[in-house]
Amino acid sequence: MNFSGHSLIRPLLSFSRVQLEHYAEINHLTWVEDDSNGDIRYDRNFLRHSVLPHLNTRWPHFAHAVSRSASLCAEQEALLDELLLPEVAQLTDSHHGLSVSPLLVMSAMKRNAILRRWLDQCGALMPSQQQLALIWQEVALAKPDAEPGYFVKPLTIRRYQGKLFAVDKTTGLSDYCLSWDISSVLTLPDDAGYLCVTETPDLTDLFSIVRPPKAGELVTVRFGLQGNHHISGRDRRRSAKKLWQELHVAPWLRDRTPLLWYNDTLIAAPGIFVTREGEAKADEAKLYVKRTKINPAGGANFTDRFRTVSDQ
Repeated sequence: MNFSGHSLIRPLLSFSRVQLEHYAEINHLTWVEDDSNGDIRYDRNFLRHSVLPHLNTRWPHFAHAVSRSASLCAEQEALLDELLLPEVAQLTDSHHGLSVSPLLVMSAMKRNAILRRWLDQCGALMPSQQQLALIWQEVALAKPDAEPGYFVKPLTIRRYQGKLFAVDKTTGLSDYCLSWDISSVLTLPDDAGYLCVTETPDLTDLFSIVRPPKAGELVTVRFGLQGNHHISGRDRRRSAKKLWQELHVAPWLRDRTPLLWYNDTLIAAPGIFVTREGEAKADEAKLYVKRTKINPAGGANFTDRFRTVSDQ
C-alpha cells in the first residue's frame, strides 16, 4: 500500500487479535495498548466493540467470511493492476501527463480505474466516486480555452494541451529579481531548483548555450515573462503568452521559470529558449547555462569548473 510516498506493509492483517495476543503471551512479548482503542466514538471501535460481537455470535464464521471476501477483493485489485498499469504507462508522457482523448472512448468503469491508478502514481489520496466524476466533468471535459483545476489532497489536477497533470501547490515568483555571480551555483526560491554554468552539459540536462556577459553587464535572474520577444529559431517577435504556448510550457510553470537577463536585455530561459540578443556567434565564447532540481555542487563554489569555451 502506498502511504505518503512510502510502502506500508501490514503482514498480520490475516490474524485475529486473539491469535496475536496468544502468540505474544506464550513468547513473553510486551506491547503498548493505544488508549483510543476502547473509544467507541471512532467508527472502527464502535464496529469492533458494539457490532462485530453480535455478528460473530449469530454467525460464528462471519469474521472468516469477511476476511475471505477482503482477500478476493485484493486479488481482483491486483489483477486490475496487472491488466491496466501497462495501459496507464502508454497513456502517460515523460512529465506524467495523462492523455484525455483515449479516455473518451472507454467505459466509465475502465476510465475511473485508469484515473485511480494514475492518481495513485502521482501521490494523490484516493478520490471518491464523486471526486472522480468532478475531475472528469470539470477538468478533463472543460472548454479548450479554460484553465480548470480540482484539488485532490495534496495535489491539484490540471489540464493542458489535452492532458491531465497532478500539480503540487506552488506560488508564482514574479516578484523576485536575483543577482547572479555566474561562477557559482544560484539557488532559486521556493524549491524551484538551481542554475549553474557547466563545462560539459549532459544531453539530458535542461541547458541553453548563450553568449557570456560583456564588461559592465549585470547578470540577474527574474521570473514572469512579459512583452514581445524574438527568440532564436523564430522569424519574428512574439508575445510572452504566444511563446509559452508554442514552447508547451504549462500555465502553472510560467511564473516559476527562471529568465536570464544581462542588464535589461533578456538572454534566455535556460533549457527552454535563447533570445536573438543572447545567441553566441560561431566565433564567440559560449556559456552553457543549466537548470537542475538538484544542487550540482552540493552548495560548494563553482569557480573551479566555470569557464567560457569557443568552438574548436
